[in-house]
Amino acid sequence: MKKIFWIILLAAFVNGCGHKSITEVEETFEDGTKKTVKTYEKFNGDTVLKAEKRYYDNGQLKIEGSYKDGKRSGKWVSYYRNGNVWAEATYRNGKEYGSKTVYYENGKVYYTGEMKDGKRVGKWKFTDIEGNTSSIDYDKKND
Repeated sequence: MKKIFWIILLAAFVNGCGHKSITEVEETFEDGTKKTVKTYEKFNGDTVLKAEKRYYDNGQLKIEGSYKDGKRSGKWVSYYRNGNVWAEATYRNGKEYGSKTVYYENGKVYYTGEMKDGKRVGKWKFTDIEGNTSSIDYDKKND
């Protein structure tokens, strides 16, 4: 019974004293509304940037994403002023890596393709505003 008590006490201590998430408004517009909000995690005396959100002056979200080791990491999404998604990309070690999609303001896909180490690779598909499609193979273009 004593062993279980000490295990529970140790688990509570580790969970209670470990990570602490802090969200701060880092930048504001002239009227005082938030422009840049960053989330940090405190752990054992270190403060690490974990996420960022930027806003338009109308309060609409402009861009959001996460960080790992001080660099962009994971999915980042950018938005138009009207709230529609502008672009979606995935980052690894601060560089675009994986699928990327960019949209017209009306929500239709403008182009899509793959990124590797911040560069376009493979076949990308483009659609003009009338719906006509074209493509570019960046693997062949870079030869």
